[in-house]
Amino acid sequence: MKTSRTSKTASRPLPRILVPAVALLLAASVASAGTLYVMPARVGAIGDRTYETELVVSNPTQQALRFTVHEIAMDADGTQRPASAHSAPITVPPRATLVIDGLVDDDAGSMLEVAADEPLLVDARVRVRPSAGGRLGTSLPVVSSRNLRAAGNRYQVQGLQRGSGTSTAFGVVNLAHETSSCSFWVFGATGNQVLSVQMTLAPLSHRFYPDVLGVIGVPSASDVRVEVVCDRPSYAYAIVEGPQTGDFNLLEPSLSGASALTLPGGNAGGCPPGAFCFDLPDFTPTPGNAISVTELQGLPSGAVFDSVRVEMTFRHGGWHSIADGLHGLFWLYRNDTWRANTFGYVNVRGPNRNLIAHLANVDLPPPLDPVRSTAGVELLPNRTYHLEYLYDGPSRLMRTVLRDASGAVIAQISDVAPTNRVRVQDGFTMQLALHRELVEVPTFGWQYQNVRVVFE
Repeated sequence: MKTSRTSKTASRPLPRILVPAVALLLAASVASAGTLYVMPARVGAIGDRTYETELVVSNPTQQALRFTVHEIAMDADGTQRPASAHSAPITVPPRATLVIDGLVDDDAGSMLEVAADEPLLVDARVRVRPSAGGRLGTSLPVVSSRNLRAAGNRYQVQGLQRGSGTSTAFGVVNLAHETSSCSFWVFGATGNQVLSVQMTLAPLSHRFYPDVLGVIGVPSASDVRVEVVCDRPSYAYAIVEGPQTGDFNLLEPSLSGASALTLPGGNAGGCPPGAFCFDLPDFTPTPGNAISVTELQGLPSGAVFDSVRVEMTFRHGGWHSIADGLHGLFWLYRNDTWRANTFGYVNVRGPNRNLIAHLANVDLPPPLDPVRSTAGVELLPNRTYHLEYLYDGPSRLMRTVLRDASGAVIAQISDVAPTNRVRVQDGFTMQLALHRELVEVPTFGWQYQNVRVVFE
């Protein structure tokens, strides 16, 4: 076992619902909602054109779903609000998409808080009106627990430019409910440091600079990079603007080479910043060695993570004589016991059942039922498959994805995770395969490869 660690509310006119016209405004509250934030472009009107922020919300399910919105003025403390701050719920009909404008003050740089039923899909964009010359505007950032930058995470926004009628707006949001301190370093394309600055952001607030390079005294430049680190969860972005032509280009935090994706036949890359990664030895069960058990040593005692994920490749070595028994892939548990401490347990079953199942029971002692679901899939001996499992606390998501050798998804399961964090307590154990016991059967001859466990 190898352990790797790297330095881990202004008044507004009524909004317009553009499509479809059958959407309803209801008085009840939104249940089981997740919270997202839409960042502004702060453009408003230029010449005979106006630039409006549009919210795009789609419902992929067959039931009506709802969301509410709340506008937070720039630099305002977003935690200070009346109890009735959010709008009346807006209903999205089954399979429908709503496009709504007029929700934020595009001149003032307000950001939009959206509380949405979990299955809803939320996007945002700047729309140019009239769309002279076919200009389409640009996407705007929508920030959730899935793409925010964790406290202490150092990240980059690159591609800022200024000159010849082009400027770059820069925005940063503090997503914590406490005051945040952020540091910024600005670098030219040749690596020269142009500026370093610190600033304090109010709780749940947003700050926006329409021409940031002009503000810091850079008259002309291209491919400028900004390095950002905040002591609370944050998100920074930029928008390159050519307002005379109607051109806009969104710049979001850049991705690094710390990717868990692999080259064909290769091993996983480096550990993401701030994460704890465990790469387990390949394992093939035999009658004298049916399971592999690894203590994940090196996790700080009492540490709390947002998520844990497991990735592995396995080659099917043939079904047990009890083909519809539980053929184990992995079992990840805490405190040396599976009872009320299982963060992930995935198994597959063969002919007569043909399914994949996942389970978690964290903080769910008997008689409470574990979270458990299945999906139908027919696996074939002598074939290679790739498994991805995620337990994400902030979004309360358990997800299992199974792919074939081509990378195509052949099965997927999603559930509500039992807890909103991954607490280490007395440590974690990772088990591959199963003994013969009750409905559990061994997987002799199966090959478990490229197994990686990541705590973030």
